[in-house]
Amino acid sequence: MCTLSWLPEPGGYRLWFNRDERRTRAAALSPQRRTHGSLPFVAPLDPEFGGSWIGSNARGATFCLANRYHGAPTMPPANRISRGLLLASLLDAPTCLEVAARVERAELKRFEPFTVAGFEIGSTVLLLQWNGRRLDAAQHPGPGLVLTTSGHDQAEVEAARRRLFDDAVTRAGGWTPALLRELHGSHLPIRGPASICMHRDEAETVSLSEVAVQASRVAFTYWPGSPCQDLEPVQMTLDRVEAVSETP
Repeated sequence: MCTLSWLPEPGGYRLWFNRDERRTRAAALSPQRRTHGSLPFVAPLDPEFGGSWIGSNARGATFCLANRYHGAPTMPPANRISRGLLLASLLDAPTCLEVAARVERAELKRFEPFTVAGFEIGSTVLLLQWNGRRLDAAQHPGPGLVLTTSGHDQAEVEAARRRLFDDAVTRAGGWTPALLRELHGSHLPIRGPASICMHRDEAETVSLSEVAVQASRVAFTYWPGSPCQDLEPVQMTLDRVEAVSETP
């Protein structure tokens, strides 16, 4: 469950990612700098399975994963692997093209349905969608809402949240970082399952990540709780690199 939006900017981009989870799930570990191969990245960590749902690397690429609930097989796959481990294996990829190649090579039948979103400077958003049977690739060109998912009622919740984004940009006359940040903490039209900052008896929005990629650095800001709360964020930064030498 999540809501993901983005805004391309000159020389970079910004994105926001609400993670919605059941209340009984262990709290995530705050973002840390890690290195796999030769490319550093920043990502929070799921302590239950060791994976993640978002991360940004020093090339300025960001990759996110959202669970899919609609059109999915009713039975989980045999020998199931956590989807967060797949995302974690992608975070050192320098480009979306490399991520697409890695996902295509993965043993996808062991993963439940998901969408991977890939962001890089000067490009449209890559969406890789696994429905449990087939992998599809698509591009998302415009700013604003990229995707939103819900285990409550996908069609109803997605329609309600898209209306909120559409109405907000119409009133404002265009997208701004402040507008998107405000939407990710919004309880409109009413605090509950359909609000972007989501609250249900069994689940809620448990964190907000904001990534700002600029010409010289990547800033990852993380709020460890519902974005409607007055929480102190954790921020990590990476110096941007244009190229990475291959590991021998």
